[in-house]
Amino acid sequence: MHFPMTLNWLCRLAERMYGTTEVVTKMPDGGFRRHSYAQIAARSRRLAMRLAAENLKPGETVGS
Repeated sequence: MHFPMTLNWLCRLAERMYGTTEVVTKMPDGGFRRHSYAQIAARSRRLAMRLAAENLKPGETVGS
């Protein structure tokens, strides 16, 4: 490939190719949480926009 495979690129690819595919996460309490790749991508974009609105720049630490 002639371009970097960034997390952003991988997320967009997963959304485009597997948007309706379900991702299942096992929670610490033993329950399960289910979201599609499209839902995860949309939530990620909303988070990125919110962080940018708070004047956070790429590479800055949000939490540790």
